[in-house]
Parts: sequence; structure tokens; C-alpha cells
Amino acid sequence: MKEKTSKIEKTFLSPFAKRSEDTVGRLREEPPCPMRTEFQRDRDRIIHCKAFRRLKNKTQVFFSPEGDHYRTRLTHTLAVSQVARAIARGLSLGEVQVRKDLAAVSGAGKPKVGYKTVDLIKSIENHLGQTNMTKAVLVGAGKLGKALLEFDDFENYGVKIIAAFDCVETSIRYNRSIEILPMKEFGEFCKNNNVQIGIITVGAGSAQDVCNRMIECGISAIWNFAPCNLEVPDGILLKQERLALSLAYLNNKLSIM
Repeated sequence: MKEKTSKIEKTFLSPFAKRSEDTVGRLREEPPCPMRTEFQRDRDRIIHCKAFRRLKNKTQVFFSPEGDHYRTRLTHTLAVSQVARAIARGLSLGEVQVRKDLAAVSGAGKPKVGYKTVDLIKSIENHLGQTNMTKAVLVGAGKLGKALLEFDDFENYGVKIIAAFDCVETSIRYNRSIEILPMKEFGEFCKNNNVQIGIITVGAGSAQDVCNRMIECGISAIWNFAPCNLEVPDGILLKQERLALSLAYLNNKLSIM
């Protein structure tokens, strides 16, 4: 994001303007922010510092209450706008979209007041399933299956792959937390561990059989990477992935640009 901001500065700022990449640095060294430039970081610090909240008698919007710490509509609007702007920039979304999404996740926000941070964080964690991890298993520990096993971000969204299964005679320790187990142990393992999600990364010829076996073992949600259409009964969630079609879509769009 910082690189994008720097390009915008070079394009639109006057030659006499000071660009963020030309900063002379700080008296005290600190790790750089991955999203904000040094100037953006300074602006955010000013908005949230105590000195800014203690302003009074400077303009008509600052009044003279009793005590130092208070909020006016102007200081609150500046702070909230900065937070929404930072979140939107980090996610490459619009600020309005960010506010709508937060409202959909948590209805506890109040107009012109905002959210209680602790309550909002809990609502987001509940919405993503982080407070109640859903167990998943993977069948087909080939190249694609192992690539999914190496992906560490699933747990941030409330899903944990606890085991993989393949045509092996004995269990194989894949990493610290996951074993590749023989298919003969599949049914007992799923029932004993209350597995709810099954991930299919086998070939098209055996994908339907694996799907049927998952359903028999009580799995109610299936994520299919096999290049075929699976048939499931009512009440079973099915998500079909088409990697080749996604790439073909991009290729087609590229050809007509």
C-alpha cells in the first residue's frame, strides 16, 4: 500500500510538495509500517494523541468543558474517519463498504458514536469462527493436498485441518500437527473427532466415492477440488472449486483487453 501511495504522490502532488519518500527519518529509529507512509503515521498519531483531545478555545467547534479529556463531534469524526480509512486501505476496499460490513457483523454500533472496540473484536471473531474452531480433514495428500496442508491461514477463519488421508499402509507424520493416515481409519477418525468439513483433492475418478464416504461419516460440508461435479443429498453443503476455469477466465479477460 505504501508503494501505491508513493506513486499517487508522484503523479498528483506539486513539484514543490514534500513527498513521504523524501522524509529525513526520525530521531528514534522504529520499524516501518507496512501500510502507511511516515507522514500518514504522523497524522494518525496527532489525531489520537492526548494533546489533540485537549484542544479548546481554538475554533468555534471546540468548547470549554470542565476537565481536559473530552470528545467533540469534530475530533470524533476525524478519529473514526482515520480508522475506517486505514482498514479500507489495508483491505483494498472503500470506506463505505468497511462501515457496512462492520454493521452487518455487529449491530452494536451507534450513529456518531461508533463501536466499543472490545465488543466489536468479539463479534468479528465469532463471525469468523475463531472462538469455536471447526475441524476439517483432507483426502488426497498429493501435491495440491499438501499445498493446502502447508497453508497456515485457515485457522484465522475458524477452520483447522486436523488430519489428511491417502492410500498409505500406515500413518505418516507430515508436520508437527498433521498426520497422513490410511483410508481404513477414516470413518472411525471422523466420528471420534466430530469432523464437520471434508476437503477433496483426489482425482475425478474417485471423488464421488470419497464424497459419499464423507457423508456416511457425518461430514456435513464438503470443499471439492476434483475436476468433476459431485452429487450430494439435501442438507449437505458443497463448494466446488475450478482452478482451471478460474485461470481460463483470467486468460479470456486478458485477451479482450
